[in-house]
Amino acid sequence: MITYIINRTLKTCPIMLGVISVSFLLFHIAPGDPVISMVGENYKEETLQQIRKELNLDKTIVEQYFLYVTRILKLDFGQSYITGQKIITVISQKFFFTFVLAFFSMMFAIVFGVFFGIISGLNYKNKIDRLIVFLSIIGISSPVFSVALFFIFIFSIQLKVLPPSGYQGIQYFILPCIVLGIRSLSLFIRITRDSFVEIINEDYIRTAKSKGLKDHTIINKHVLKNLLIPIITIVGIDFSSYLTGAVLTESIFGWPGIGRYLVDSILQRDFPAIQATVLFMSLVFVMINLFVDILYCFVNPKIREILIEK
Repeated sequence: MITYIINRTLKTCPIMLGVISVSFLLFHIAPGDPVISMVGENYKEETLQQIRKELNLDKTIVEQYFLYVTRILKLDFGQSYITGQKIITVISQKFFFTFVLAFFSMMFAIVFGVFFGIISGLNYKNKIDRLIVFLSIIGISSPVFSVALFFIFIFSIQLKVLPPSGYQGIQYFILPCIVLGIRSLSLFIRITRDSFVEIINEDYIRTAKSKGLKDHTIINKHVLKNLLIPIITIVGIDFSSYLTGAVLTESIFGWPGIGRYLVDSILQRDFPAIQATVLFMSLVFVMINLFVDILYCFVNPKIREILIEK
């Protein structure tokens, strides 16, 4: 088991190096001169040369690459061209808001997704099951921006019970969390329903019923434990995408997260901020998937037995 964890961790190193290399190339292939965008249109050639020297842009691309990798290993993402702030400081602040939004969105999706998935499985092929499945299909297939605009129209404009954007209290969490988590909720419903129907027909479930165990005991002790495996898989994929891809949700609801920071940086042509944000989001995605792979081994007995034998 320990050998597997070490090997799995070492395999992520080339991936991270590739991510760093791509983020470095992104800076160099982007159209426009970053130094000119930094100083504006009214500039002197001496000023441009001085700034290029300060940013090591006067060196060869190979030298720039090794300097860039060295800075990344020191967690030095440079400074913003627009604000002059250290980018790592800004990213850490923005990432906190994104993490909070992603965490509560995932909790909302897990709790309600598993609950309605079990309800659907218990009422397999009747009207309740068909209604829940129909709604889950809509949730999976609906684009984020259309769902967001629909919820804003209903709850903010028509009913006026929830604010449409901003971050000033707990009520501002509700709409972004629902919109961001509704696709995962729909997936949890489908996976939980299908897995529940499959598990409930297993021999050991029939044995438990023959022993006189109540339905809620069977669900809690046997069914939910086996549902952990597909649930963890979805959590790993969707939670990492929440942390790195909630750009639309944060932009629509004015949420001060890392996705909105990336959009603002693109609009301002703040190349170091764009480069650092893309790199940071990619590394977060890789690390979360690494964690889920390791966690999956502890949850799945079959994989754990195979690793122990090795």
